[in-house]
Amino acid sequence: MINKKAWEKSFRQVNGRDPNEKEYQKAVLHGLVKEPDTRNKNPKKTYIIIGIIVGAFLLIVITFLSTLLLFPVPKSDHTKSFNTGSVESVSSSSSSLPSRSSDNSEQNINTWEKLSLNEQIALLAQSYTAINPQTSLLSADKIAMTANGDKGVNDGFIQWYDSSHTLHRLDVLINNETISFSYIGPTGQSERKRDKIGTILSTYFQTNTAKQTTKALALKMVTPVELYKSNVSEKDLDIAAISNGDISSLVGSWENGNGDIITINADRSMSSAQSGQQASTNLKIAPKGSESKIPYIAVAPDSPGIGGFVFTLFKIDFKNPYGDQSDSKRPRIAGTQNPGNFTPDTYYYRK
Repeated sequence: MINKKAWEKSFRQVNGRDPNEKEYQKAVLHGLVKEPDTRNKNPKKTYIIIGIIVGAFLLIVITFLSTLLLFPVPKSDHTKSFNTGSVESVSSSSSSLPSRSSDNSEQNINTWEKLSLNEQIALLAQSYTAINPQTSLLSADKIAMTANGDKGVNDGFIQWYDSSHTLHRLDVLINNETISFSYIGPTGQSERKRDKIGTILSTYFQTNTAKQTTKALALKMVTPVELYKSNVSEKDLDIAAISNGDISSLVGSWENGNGDIITINADRSMSSAQSGQQASTNLKIAPKGSESKIPYIAVAPDSPGIGGFVFTLFKIDFKNPYGDQSDSKRPRIAGTQNPGNFTPDTYYYRK
């Protein structure tokens, strides 16, 4: 048998034309022509396809390695600092920013959680005042915060009285590092503003001066009950009446900072409860014209041989001339044998 090309040449020489497909198939059927083996061509096509795939893969690998060599990954900056709100120039790619932001946020929250409750409220008060400068919050004598449930400052409201004895309320909600304030604005409409824990820490608790201001403000924090009591008009001491023998403005129970309680009765007797012991004494009116910088009333004990003492009397807004560490906005008395600058716990306030 001859191959197809040789048969076609022989057919043209004999017939003077090219054979058609039917004639070609008939010649193959009679064994005159050897049918071409198509399997010999398939490996060539396969090798070409494999070569293209391998070449493309090698090109991708070379490109990737070149990128790594020419553009190395920058080192991360692990320095932690408070968020001051300023934009700093850093020699790192944008891919490191989420990690740095996460580090700062975690540090801010850790610092916040280490503060006392009163310091946290003081920081919130300063933040809100910056947002709403018309507020009277920082000028209030006392500030209290009530939590919704057991969430502390994270969910609650701050209250205070202004100089006209009007009660104000500021709702606070903290979610992660975001602080939300809700309040009634100057127009009488409800308003909501936001701040960040990192921002208030860097503003009001980073320098020594800022810390001292915050700590001083924290001293104004009281319980809600104490806040409400502070707004109740207390009966002042009538020094003139006391000097004339009328002690009605002194009658009642008084408590000092140590928790000691005394009760002054209308019959001029006094009882005290200290360490579970009850004792009685008699009050004596100081002689008129007594020379003293501070009005006082003498206390004479019932038991003979035990020395007496005096109660110094402080009207509202009257301050101790030797130095005053009391709340001069309230009437108070102090038991002593010698006048002087008494410690805060020495003063008794009306209970």
